[in-house]
Amino acid sequence: RDKGFKEYSNQVVPYCVLENIDAYAPPLLELMDRTAELNEVIEEYYARFITGDLGLDRFDDFVRQWRRRGGDSVLEELNKWYEEYAG
Repeated sequence: RDKGFKEYSNQVVPYCVLENIDAYAPPLLELMDRTAELNEVIEEYYARFITGDLGLDRFDDFVRQWRRRGGDSVLEELNKWYEEYAG
């Protein structure tokens, strides 16, 4: 069963864009633990960017904050899962 899907998937994937690959991941503990906190960071900074409270020159600050609050560990876990899934 998996072999047939993998063959089909390999033909289709070059034409697909998966924007939210984490939506396809199984429950990952780090992702589940950090999602709410990371979403708070995203919402706070996005609102401040949109309202002009922060200029886009502060985008790197947003990335640092997101990474510091758990983004790096979530990305590590997602990348590990993806390597196993896509491998």
